[in-house]
Amino acid sequence: MSNQPDSQGCPDRKQVDVRSLKAGQVRHESLSPEVLARIRYLHETFHDVDAISLDERCDGFRRDVDPNRELAVWERMARIYRVFCHAHTVSPELRKEAYSVLLMRSMTSEEEVRDRLPIECLSADQVEDLLAGFRGDAHGHP
Repeated sequence: MSNQPDSQGCPDRKQVDVRSLKAGQVRHESLSPEVLARIRYLHETFHDVDAISLDERCDGFRRDVDPNRELAVWERMARIYRVFCHAHTVSPELRKEAYSVLLMRSMTSEEEVRDRLPIECLSADQVEDLLAGFRGDAHGHP
């Protein structure tokens, strides 16, 4: 792959084997009660589609440079996810795909999500609703 900027001015992205990734250093020995409550809310929201434990989730936020900034991203995902699940009759498979769309969108462009994420259960309209929610122009106005 070249390192030429793409249409968004970013160098080409490279795929990495997730097994080769290592956790970063712990940057925050403790988290405030408010932050812990926010993390518990996220855990309650995503526990059925994300297999990590509450302790692992907290550990991840302790490793973030700016936990509040990262929490804001996850809270946005949670609002969109909850609106989506409330508005649709969703199977466990649909929930997992909705979560995958939101998770991937939190890290990349809408175009990348559409091009790279294999979708089997969600309709094209449902994917677009989730992406629109990330932009803030969905029915639920997350």
